[in-house]
Amino acid sequence: FAVGYEGKDFIAAGDPLPIAEMVYQQQPPDLGLTQADWDHLIALYDEEIRYFDTQFRKLLDGLEERGLLGNTLIAVVSDHGEEFLEHGDVKHCRNVFDTQVRTPLLLKIPGSNPQRFDQAVQNLDLAPTLLDYAGIDASSLNLEGQSLRPLIEADVDAPVQARIAFSRWKDLRSV
Repeated sequence: FAVGYEGKDFIAAGDPLPIAEMVYQQQPPDLGLTQADWDHLIALYDEEIRYFDTQFRKLLDGLEERGLLGNTLIAVVSDHGEEFLEHGDVKHCRNVFDTQVRTPLLLKIPGSNPQRFDQAVQNLDLAPTLLDYAGIDASSLNLEGQSLRPLIEADVDAPVQARIAFSRWKDLRSV
């Protein structure tokens, strides 16, 4: 946390909305922000991440203390990244760069070893995967995603259907 920051009130409060309004209203590119302003906003964002990490650790510790961690399926997902003018954007959901669309999808499956997959998967695969592991037939639910269980368990008799991952925002598209 950036202790001792003495700048703009909205930045001290961690509110990038006024910056976004300046950027998206086509104001001059000089936003009048100092490096200390950006450092403070980024430090506040990093603090949010540290807070989540701390709370998540408490959750895992609580499960372990109760003897539940070994047989609990845990999913950690994110919907988008944040930007601090890396591509001329502030906040999120304004473009289809990797910083916005490549997000974590972490699953801890009881009895499964840690793995990393090169195959594209999508957040919409999460619900079918969780339902599959819960033993619930999702075939009648008309979900767009597909269970990742065959990929996770390397079931060669039931491979995950190869596909392309898409993203879009307004008139922007990525494949």
